[in-house]
Amino acid sequence: MIASMRRIRAAIIISMLFTGNAAQASGPEQAAREFQKAKQCQKILDSEGAVQHYNKALELDPKNTRIYVERGIAYKDLGKYDLALKDYNKSLTMAPGNIPALESRARLYDMTGRLKEAIADYDCVLKSPQGNWQTWRHRALCNRRLKNYLESAKDFGTALKLAGVCQDQQQMMYYQAEMLFLGNDLPGALSHFDAIIKRFPDLSGAYWSRAKIYDKLGKADLAEKDRQKARKLDEDFDPLNRL
Repeated sequence: MIASMRRIRAAIIISMLFTGNAAQASGPEQAAREFQKAKQCQKILDSEGAVQHYNKALELDPKNTRIYVERGIAYKDLGKYDLALKDYNKSLTMAPGNIPALESRARLYDMTGRLKEAIADYDCVLKSPQGNWQTWRHRALCNRRLKNYLESAKDFGTALKLAGVCQDQQQMMYYQAEMLFLGNDLPGALSHFDAIIKRFPDLSGAYWSRAKIYDKLGKADLAEKDRQKARKLDEDFDPLNRL
């Protein structure tokens, strides 16, 4: 009888130990499954569903900084900017210098008009190996909106060097030249529009913009020549939308 009781007690203890270990191991594993479900929701633009799964994931793995960042992105997509910012800040409190959180917060600041704060976060990202041409491009666009024209031109130049040939090359080249013009660096702007026209000879807007530079430089004949070229390329182009 006593031996039987001892065996039952031992079986209960062993069962409790195994159950505890299983529960301990299953927390992060279950969180990972919820995380993947959330990512799948985001792929089909179901941000509400994504938030629900991220909530469950954080209940199971509350110290996972990546989940906070991803939930913040889902909140941003829902237009819940305050909640998104709260998640990014939470992630950064737990892991200062967390680059995904900094970059996500910079994009949020950018889109909500907090441009100086966005630039500060972009600067932190650019000091890390994760900084790339797209980060420089975003920084350039912030400076453009702040009317820091020459700083913006410099940023676009760095982005272009890092990016090489890409789908944004023409736009970045144009913006760089435009920023030099607005920053009153006329020789620099002229040189860059020359390069744009050489690279993209059918871009009518570049001729209109270069014509404005020639006007400022007092070169009326060259300005008129560029305007005629622009009209031939695109009769419907509105030069008022440029520079």
